[in-house]
Amino acid sequence: MDEKTIRNIFQDYCEREEERLKFEMPKWLGIDEIHIIKKPRCVLTNIEHQTVIDMLDNRNKSTLLRYFTKREDRERIEFVAMDMWHP
Repeated sequence: MDEKTIRNIFQDYCEREEERLKFEMPKWLGIDEIHIIKKPRCVLTNIEHQTVIDMLDNRNKSTLLRYFTKREDRERIEFVAMDMWHP
């Protein structure tokens, strides 16, 4: 089987799983970063349950605003804990 075919099948699977596994926004949201392959990624966590909610491609303000604008359940968030980082 061709590598591109396998990648396409895996991408389709990931998209289906993302729709099925939507994590609810928590009352206590943690925002942090992790470096993967020398690139900073934004990690969103549920502090109360110590679970990862999502991982974003970068930590840019515009990326976070776009993400939270799309989340209808963002009103559930009451508290946010994050590192103070400035470029």
